[in-house]
Amino acid sequence: MLNNLRVKSVLLSFALFLSFGFGQEFSASLSTTGGDSGYELIFGFHPDATDGYDADFDMYAPPAPPPPAFDAALGWGGDRFYTQILAGDGDLSVHEYSISLSYASDNTINITWDNTGWSDMMSSCQLQDAFGGLLGIDIDMTTETSLTLTNPAFSALLLKVTPNDYSPPSEPSVSITSPEDGAVLGSGDFSIEYSLTDFTIGAAGCEDCDGHVHVLVDGAANAYGDYMVYSEGPIALTGVPVGDHSITVQLVDPSHSPFDPSVESTVNVTVQEEDVNEAPMAGFSWSADELTVMFTNESSDPDGDALSFSWDFGDGGTSMDESPTPT
Repeated sequence: MLNNLRVKSVLLSFALFLSFGFGQEFSASLSTTGGDSGYELIFGFHPDATDGYDADFDMYAPPAPPPPAFDAALGWGGDRFYTQILAGDGDLSVHEYSISLSYASDNTINITWDNTGWSDMMSSCQLQDAFGGLLGIDIDMTTETSLTLTNPAFSALLLKVTPNDYSPPSEPSVSITSPEDGAVLGSGDFSIEYSLTDFTIGAAGCEDCDGHVHVLVDGAANAYGDYMVYSEGPIALTGVPVGDHSITVQLVDPSHSPFDPSVESTVNVTVQEEDVNEAPMAGFSWSADELTVMFTNESSDPDGDALSFSWDFGDGGTSMDESPTPT
């Protein structure tokens, strides 16, 4: 009995792992046209969607217009949709939508789709007549790309989607973290620090990396340090002249070609001349009252730095006061 309980526990854990280990995230569309009208019908899956209506994902379709007028809508759960995204909850079984159709006066409906990448997203996608293909419409949408209907009797179709555990690949990104945008730099010698997401830098000609980094100053190849960078870490720039400059870190593929669209980060900085600290100017005035001498500090610093004081009166007396009064 104990062994049976253990087996059931293991099976339950495995079932839970299968349930929560997936999260489909993709969408696809059909373009439907009839007469002078057309509608795009969008279906798919998302981990944050439900199998009901979700304001963030779905769009209801209004009731069909009176004939003869073209109309097309997805059907799910008794409602009409232009867009219906289902829960990407790890259920990799067949999900069956319906498609409601109404014909314009020419009795012709064209349905087309771009199935690029569908084999990655779905293990199967079938477009069938309302009787599951028994009336002759049974199309593998991963290999075919269109259907033309000229018989108004076909006013309903079935869209059978079997999803794979698919999510779109993460997009690489780069962000310059230092210097900050708008920074004022006291020297033309500084380093660029940056962070990467979903991108691996490798050596020239690498086969197991995502690519390299290019550094641009004022839109041109970096003339103050490395232009091509093959490893992560701060990038040193030396001798950037005084003035305003744009600094760009750009991700490129292993052949040094920029991505389209470009993946890059840019900050604008200002290089100023280094500040030269000027020496303070010592000065004082004095007055005497019998044996008491009163010194008044009149020293100043051109840079506005705080001053410290050290007085030597020549008779062995000293003071650290700003304006001492020795006797």
